[in-house]
Amino acid sequence: METKKEKSVMDKVHVVKVAPSKTSEKNVTTEPPKVEEKRAEQTMSLSQLLEKQLSDIKRKKKLADRRDIFLKKSEELEECLSLLNQEQADGNFTTDNFSLIFAKKTNYRDEDAFKISNPALMAKFLVVLQFEITQAINSIESELLKDM
Repeated sequence: METKKEKSVMDKVHVVKVAPSKTSEKNVTTEPPKVEEKRAEQTMSLSQLLEKQLSDIKRKKKLADRRDIFLKKSEELEECLSLLNQEQADGNFTTDNFSLIFAKKTNYRDEDAFKISNPALMAKFLVVLQFEITQAINSIESELLKDM
């Protein structure tokens, strides 16, 4: 059997308090900033992603607006070309209905550098212009569809 002396030693052993170690305190205090850093990085990366997507949308909006302008001008050219072809079919060397004017700026006014009123020449010019506009429209459309 145990004696009183032994019992008191055993009681003392069981009563010992354990203080938290310094390493465990460090872990507790440093983990939240790491989690906060990760959250901050994720928030920044989300913000950057949203900014990139927004800039892409703005760029595509500009392209779509340019495409709309080209399409409208293309339709206008088609109408003019049709009327010029009719003038040409009537055998007119010049026409009072259309003229192609190249002007230069002088002071506050435009002055005619030269003027063309021949339906055949104007029709050829419009065909080339129509071709260039169609090429621009195709280029814009391929750019718009590129990232889809």
